[in-house]
Amino acid sequence: MSKKPELKSYQDNEMKQGIELAELVAKKVNTGYGMSGSFRKGFAATIAGPKTHLTVQQLFFKLVQECIKEMANTRFVDGRNQDSHEFAKECLPIVEKYDLPFI
Repeated sequence: MSKKPELKSYQDNEMKQGIELAELVAKKVNTGYGMSGSFRKGFAATIAGPKTHLTVQQLFFKLVQECIKEMANTRFVDGRNQDSHEFAKECLPIVEKYDLPFI
């Protein structure tokens, strides 16, 4: 019996979980301008916690890495995102140093 169909199904499920996570994050961020510190800490703890699949954690971290790159290079900066832009610019050399693999 071939293992490839099971692997494909497993990979499809992993991708589906990653897409669902991305959609959830996008909805929360877009509607959560006033997100409290407790929400952010809880969200971070959930993503990094033992109940979140390691592949989903990996996909999320790669997403954060890409967001840092984009924020560092954006030309659309004003008082609301100036500190985030500066932070991302300082992080950029480290972020670019690591090409995180997808395992």
